[in-house]
Amino acid sequence: MRRVSAGPEALQGATLGVVLAGGESRRFGGMKALASFQGEPMARRALRLLEGVFPEVVLVTGHPAVMALAPGATLPDRIPGLGPLGGLHAALHEARSRGLTGVLLLACDMPAVPPSLVTRILVEAEASGARAVVPGIPGDLRGSSHPLLREPLCAWYSVTCLPEVEARVGPELGPELGPGVDRSLMGLLDAVEARILPLAPPGEAPWRLGSANTREELGEMERRVAEDEVTVPVLCVVGFKDSGKTGVAVGLVRELRQRGLRVGAVKHGHGFRLDTPGTDSWRLRQEGGADPVLLTGPEGYALMGGWDEAEELPLAALLKRHFAGVDLVVVEGFKGSGFPRVEVFRPSAHPEPFHQSVGTDPGHLLTMVTDDLRSEFHAPVVGLDDPRRSALLADRVMEALQLQVPGAPSPEPSPSPEP
Repeated sequence: MRRVSAGPEALQGATLGVVLAGGESRRFGGMKALASFQGEPMARRALRLLEGVFPEVVLVTGHPAVMALAPGATLPDRIPGLGPLGGLHAALHEARSRGLTGVLLLACDMPAVPPSLVTRILVEAEASGARAVVPGIPGDLRGSSHPLLREPLCAWYSVTCLPEVEARVGPELGPELGPGVDRSLMGLLDAVEARILPLAPPGEAPWRLGSANTREELGEMERRVAEDEVTVPVLCVVGFKDSGKTGVAVGLVRELRQRGLRVGAVKHGHGFRLDTPGTDSWRLRQEGGADPVLLTGPEGYALMGGWDEAEELPLAALLKRHFAGVDLVVVEGFKGSGFPRVEVFRPSAHPEPFHQSVGTDPGHLLTMVTDDLRSEFHAPVVGLDDPRRSALLADRVMEALQLQVPGAPSPEPSPSPEP
C-alpha cells in the first residue's frame, strides 16, 4: 500500500508503517479492529493515520475480515501466538526485505494517537540514532512511581533490533515461553536501550496514548477526541441540584457580554416542549416531518429539531454544528464532559463537591464558586455571595481560556530578565 510521503524527514521514506491488529479482543467482546470509531473501523483509522506519513504501510493480522480493510497490504505473523512481539518480528523482517531501515508500530486499538507524535518520534529517531524510540507518559498519571512510562505500541524500531527479537521468538521455542526468555516488548526496549520521548501537551495529552480494551473505554475515548476537535472555547458550569448553577452562569454571561465578548449558552434539560401544538411551525415538524424547522421574525429566530440518531447528540457535535463565530460557549450541565469547568458548591444543598462525589478529573476544574470559604479545594475559590463574584469569575475564565475581547490589542509579552 503506497502513499505519497507527507514530509521531508529522511526516515519517512525509509520506514514501514505497521498497524497491529492481531489481538484476541477477549475483554472487548468482539473484534476490536473492526469496532467503529468516529464512523470507521479502528484498524482503518490507524491505517489512514500512517498512510498520511509513510509511503509504505501494512496491516499485521491473520483475521480475514480485518484483512479486507487493506487488500494486498496485509502481513501474517511468521510465528503465530506471540502477541505484539510476534507482530513486530514479522514487521521487521518485512521492512528488511524491502530495504527499509525501520518500522513505526501502532496498535489498532489506540485511535486517539495524534499524527504530530508520529512525526516527532521519527525526528527523534533520526536525530538520536537510537535503535528504538518510544513515547514516555508521566508515571504519576497512571499510578506509577516511575517518572516516565514507555508505550511500546506506538514506537519506532530499527531493523537492527531483529537479533534481539529473534532471540525472543526462536522457532524452536514455539508460542510457549522458553526458559529464561522475556518476550515482553518492555524487555526488548531494555535490551536495545530504547530512547524515551516525553509527550508534548496539550496536543499530545497522555490520554491520547490509551488503549480501548473495552467498549466503555472506546466510547469514552471517542467522546474525548470529539471534544478535542471543538474549536470554540467552552466552559461548563456544574454542580448538584439547587447549588445555584444558573445564577452563576447568568452572571458570568452578562459580565462577559459587557466586556465585549460574544457568548453562547447551552442548557441541558429534560421533558421540555419545543413548540406549541397546532402552530404552523409545529405542523411543519409534526405533520410534514420537516427537520429542522427555523422559526424567524423581527424578534429573533429559533431552530427546532429532533434527533435523527437513536439517542441524544453528544455535546461536541452540537457545539460544532451550532456555535461557529462565538468567543465562548457557557454550558450549564453536561457533567460528564471533559471541557474546562467551574463548579458551584453549596454545602447546604449537598455535603461534598461534585468532583469529589463522582471522582471527576480535578485537572479540568478552573474555579470553585462556593459559600464554604473554610475548606480547601483543588482550584481557586470565588465566594458564592461575593458581590464581585461575576467579575472575579470572568477574570479567571478569560485568563485560563486565553480569551480576548475582539479588536483589543494583544497583551505585551513579559520582558526577559536581564542576564
